[in-house]
Amino acid sequence: MVAAPPLPPVIDSHFHLWQAARLRGRGVLTLLGGGDVAWAEYAAAIDGLGIEGAVAVQVDLAPTDGEPEVEFFERVAAAEPRLKGVVAWAPVEDPNIDAHLARLAGHDLVRGIRRNTQYEDDPMFCARPAFIDGVRRIAARGLVCDICARHYQLDGVIALARACPEATIVLNHLGKPEIGGALESWREKMARLAEHGNVHCKLSVVVFGDERDAWSEALVAPIVDHAVSCFGYERLLFASNWPVATVVTGYRNWLKMAADLTQNATVEERRSLFHGNAARLYRLDVDGH
Repeated sequence: MVAAPPLPPVIDSHFHLWQAARLRGRGVLTLLGGGDVAWAEYAAAIDGLGIEGAVAVQVDLAPTDGEPEVEFFERVAAAEPRLKGVVAWAPVEDPNIDAHLARLAGHDLVRGIRRNTQYEDDPMFCARPAFIDGVRRIAARGLVCDICARHYQLDGVIALARACPEATIVLNHLGKPEIGGALESWREKMARLAEHGNVHCKLSVVVFGDERDAWSEALVAPIVDHAVSCFGYERLLFASNWPVATVVTGYRNWLKMAADLTQNATVEERRSLFHGNAARLYRLDVDGH
């Protein structure tokens, strides 16, 4: 058997830190039991794993202003240069989003915007005219639009991608398929979504609700294989979704699993997945070796 090519220095395109007292929305705190999550904990999780840089993604589901969270990340980055970029919250469907984006543009670390939609009752929320208009405004500022939607909401993401070909859209967490469940609908929607060349996808850990079943390679392999077949290595980004991912798997376990499941990729394909695509899309200051 031919040995898999070694991993390049890794960029984690999606992890979280937070100050619990500032969070107003439901979500991660109910999963992880409350409390702050600091860089020191993340550093311990990635110790010895060759993580060259990381992108911090907004957490709060119900803020009125994404800037304080960005300022928190900036304070962390001042002491930790591996924090290379931030995906900030902004009210995408708000007609006044331009004013919000203008303030966020004053922060050098901001590389993208996410307004988490996975808890919206309307499965076509991302296709609403106001949301589409907001994504166009995000694109006009050269920012990435991160989308967190569940598998049954992907029709809305497909409509969004079709309406905004100028936008760089990054789907979080593989479109959140039902791990261990029926995948036929997810497969079909992911294939249609990948037809839009402006859409990229994070190869990251999927967590639903309070499910605590550990990830196994047998469960995850068909999902990773389908993502690769749809998007190719040139449009996939490795991501941890730490610490939310710890509900179902550890950081070291997921990195090894991702490496094992892509062992047939070429050296350049692995470089794209684990480093190059994130560096390019989020315009990160990394060595690139």
